[in-house]
Amino acid sequence: MVKLLHKIILMLLTEVTNTMSKVERNKGESFDAFIRRTKRLWIRSGKILEVRKRKNFTKKKTSNGLQRSAVRREKLISKTQYLLRIGRITEDLTKKRR
Repeated sequence: MVKLLHKIILMLLTEVTNTMSKVERNKGESFDAFIRRTKRLWIRSGKILEVRKRKNFTKKKTSNGLQRSAVRREKLISKTQYLLRIGRITEDLTKKRR
């Protein structure tokens, strides 16, 4: 939990926006209360959602990239089928490992 909070805080302070959210710890406030208050402020402002969107963002592949990956995949499939036919590899080697 603490590691996750630390990652979120780092992302919020470095990547999200040019305007840093300035939250100062009140006098006599415990660290846990400070983190809870800070998280509440970030949730209200929408920064948490923005960080999650940025974290899971992936660039869309171009048509050339899609074509190249399809050609590469087809070559790999045909090569494994050929090696299976001639007996160089066994069936258990072609199964996906998880």
